[in-house]
Amino acid sequence: MKLLTQDCVLVPLLTIWNGSIWEPKPDEMDWINGQVKKPLHRQVLLVMLKMFQHLGYHTGFDDLPAGYIQYYGKMTKSRSSDAEVRKHRDSSARSTYLSLLRDRFKVKPADRNIIIQLAYESAKSKHHLADIVNQVLENLIKDSYELPPFDALARVASDQRRRVNKELYGNYFASLDEKSRQVLSSLLDEESWVKLKKEPGKLTTKNTTNTLGVLTWLRKQQAGLPNLPDITPNKYRDLQLEARALDRSEMARLRKGKQELLLTILLRYRVSRTLDDAADLLIKLMRRMHTRADKKLKDWLKNKTKQQEQLIGQLKDVTVAYQGSSRDDQHKLRNIGTALKHNPQEVIDSCDQLLTYSSNNYLPFLLPMFKNHRANLFDALSLLKVRTPHNDYELIKAILFIKKNQASRKSHIDVSNSSVSLKWVPARKWWASVTEPQKKGEPVTKVNRLYLELCLFTLVAEALRSGDLFVEDSENFSDFRTQFISEEEYQEQFEDFCQMMGYPSDGGDFCSQLKARLHAVCKKADEQFPDNTEVQIINKKLCITPIKAEKPTPEQEALASLIKERMPPKNILDVLSETEKWLNLSKHIRPLSGNKSRIDNTEERFVLNLLCYGCNLGPVQLSRSVQNISRKQIARLNLKHCSEDTLIKCIRDVINGYNQFSLPGYWGTGKRASADGTKWDVYENNLLSEYHIRYGGYGGIAYYHLSDKYICLFSRFIPCGVYEAIYILDGLLQNDSDIQPDTVHSDTHGQSLAVFGLAYLLGIKLMPRIKNIKRLNLHRPEAGARFKHINCIFAEPIDYKVVERELPEMLRIAMSIKAGKLTASTIVRRLTGKSRKNQLYYGFRELGRVIRTQFLMEYIADGGLRRMINASTNKSEHFNKFSDWVFFYNKGVIRENDRHEQDKIIKWNHLATNMLIFYNVEVMTRVLKELKEEGHKITEDDLKHLSPYIESANRLGDYRLELAKQVRPLDFSISVL
Repeated sequence: MKLLTQDCVLVPLLTIWNGSIWEPKPDEMDWINGQVKKPLHRQVLLVMLKMFQHLGYHTGFDDLPAGYIQYYGKMTKSRSSDAEVRKHRDSSARSTYLSLLRDRFKVKPADRNIIIQLAYESAKSKHHLADIVNQVLENLIKDSYELPPFDALARVASDQRRRVNKELYGNYFASLDEKSRQVLSSLLDEESWVKLKKEPGKLTTKNTTNTLGVLTWLRKQQAGLPNLPDITPNKYRDLQLEARALDRSEMARLRKGKQELLLTILLRYRVSRTLDDAADLLIKLMRRMHTRADKKLKDWLKNKTKQQEQLIGQLKDVTVAYQGSSRDDQHKLRNIGTALKHNPQEVIDSCDQLLTYSSNNYLPFLLPMFKNHRANLFDALSLLKVRTPHNDYELIKAILFIKKNQASRKSHIDVSNSSVSLKWVPARKWWASVTEPQKKGEPVTKVNRLYLELCLFTLVAEALRSGDLFVEDSENFSDFRTQFISEEEYQEQFEDFCQMMGYPSDGGDFCSQLKARLHAVCKKADEQFPDNTEVQIINKKLCITPIKAEKPTPEQEALASLIKERMPPKNILDVLSETEKWLNLSKHIRPLSGNKSRIDNTEERFVLNLLCYGCNLGPVQLSRSVQNISRKQIARLNLKHCSEDTLIKCIRDVINGYNQFSLPGYWGTGKRASADGTKWDVYENNLLSEYHIRYGGYGGIAYYHLSDKYICLFSRFIPCGVYEAIYILDGLLQNDSDIQPDTVHSDTHGQSLAVFGLAYLLGIKLMPRIKNIKRLNLHRPEAGARFKHINCIFAEPIDYKVVERELPEMLRIAMSIKAGKLTASTIVRRLTGKSRKNQLYYGFRELGRVIRTQFLMEYIADGGLRRMINASTNKSEHFNKFSDWVFFYNKGVIRENDRHEQDKIIKWNHLATNMLIFYNVEVMTRVLKELKEEGHKITEDDLKHLSPYIESANRLGDYRLELAKQVRPLDFSISVL
């Protein structure tokens, strides 16, 4: 039972009669008649019963509408006046009635000591007063206690919150020695504060050096500080949000104890994020070096075509001279010398040069770039504290070895007496360069120092990405295995989980089911192939006729135009204001500090922030466009009262309200969603900002999950260089709205074998639109499987032994994700083919081969499925255009450099866009009703071709906020057919 809003205000008693809730039941009337005899007593007892039954606590009759009292008077045949009823309720008989009600509902009287204890325990895990009160209420109801008066409960919660925080701050302050207090106090110096809050710039040598310097400084500040006291994850996160939101002057004004604790939490957070940044820099730097070296090799080979032709010509001349008719060896030698231009060393050097770069060996081009970044790479490796989750310490020993020889200037290092092993050096690409003449398996006495270092840094970068190595105290590069559910939890929940997901718990049966299903769909596709005119096999590759989008009829286009004409002209601020009045989204806005809000006009500030950040006007421009509001007042709500979780709750409420309209039901069932990303421009001096080849230009990717009902469910801001498939499952798993899809569509970049495998275990159907389907490998259900028409398109069979071997650990991961222990993207990010130790990748890969082949067989056999997938992904493209239209100011460039603020701006835009969609559907519903009443014939097929992405709101002009203006009530019951 939730009785509080964000500001701890009691939800008012219903003033509209609802018979299903307040109507007395026959057994209740029988009980009342058996307890008291007089009509007045029955009337009072009935009113108290119904109020306690539905509110959970006893309250006076002052706020009760007279109609309630009169109605219950008729039910009990009482003729007493309202004044007499209220007077009797406050008489000595009240205690008797309370005792009767407690016996009936089997509740105990409120105990102040128990309430204090519950509030005290709740305050240890909750930071916001409303959350503490709500948790106390839930515990009291669970333990069958009568609820106390609200004001008394709020005071107790406030007192216990203050008590817990005082103990928390005081104990931590006492644990600090004088040196630690001075270190924390020095963080408030202007120069130190800038370092503490500064975000890393884009990937340049200078910015990399600066980031590593900041990390060194942060590590130094953190050294010697005591461990943080035991704080629950929820409370720690709230304290972290509060610390991040404070500026230097606000932090300096905090009382002792709280200031030190928040500074320590902020310092710990910055260390963790900067470690992530340093690991990201190392990975991106190595990736960029390899990419550029590969490009330089290709350019070099293009320019060396003449040299190759010359050497081939010389080889021919030498051969001809050798085979000449003359039997005089001296004459042959002179001819050969002429062919070599009497400079054989030049020919040898040219041949050596070409042989060095043969077989796409671009490693020599890496050396000059590596020398420029060598110092930064060593610094990063020293600061990261890399660890291995396995018992294989070969890479760790190699790291220690190259650190020991970091200062060496020798071209080669003697390893004959070293304990370091070179088994980790890849034979195919690196062995010859690292060890030079030696073959793998032969004793190695010396190695090329620079190639050894370069090889090691390359493997470290790959291992960090795959999880073969992790970084202590990091967030994104921590050991993800520690987030799994325990072995005990796994064994306890395993059978129920498999039953819930619908697959066998036995590994052998699991694989047999997979094999049977795959064989069945392959057989069906093979049988239908001769009649499938849209699919061909050319050169043993699948070729599918492109799908054309279904065009609306002239009548459907006329209906869409008519609806747009009848939509009233509205300023975008008025549209946002009306939607806020309907949904009351500002109720989620509350101070990150957990204290009571000091903003009197929260609703007004919230709407202005929607325009400011959702439409990209920014605080300065908006303060010029709206009277009586300053840029600081606008920005304060976003910085001090709003987190990403706050915006997610607002988005959820919009989705839930939208889902109550009947019109979106004609566009989809809500069981399907499509995922797609669109590039947003950001300032280049940012680590998140990267150049994207597919989109062109610098920026980040706003990644959206769109319901087939046209409403956006999930948004996230990701770097351009990240494969979008990593995040495709997060959107469905983290969505807690009333619309719950179980199928997700995407384009080619939203799928991979590992994602197919993980999605299957999580009960999610992944159905992407794949552009170049002929490039994908399809796998046989088993080694002996043969098909009449499509046999040539299959590659090697599935290795079910790998699936069966890795199934327990894969299921443990799926159960951990379902339990909220870790995100799907955390796992998918590590499932790469670069892993040397992570066998999970191979398990998910083989499972993904089964599921993707099964999907592709269904995809080629079912033209309706292909058209449905195409239509779903097209909806995402239309949403991207509409959200861009909403984010209209400043050419759509995100001006924030802070990554959290960038993600919040994406969610502000997501929220504003959803609110415009909500408003459009409300207006469309009313217009369709009017058209129907006017005699227009509208069919279900006509409604299916409509879209809520109508750009009717006026985005420009003067902005006048009129929240006092009355808006028409929402009516979800309107039928559009």
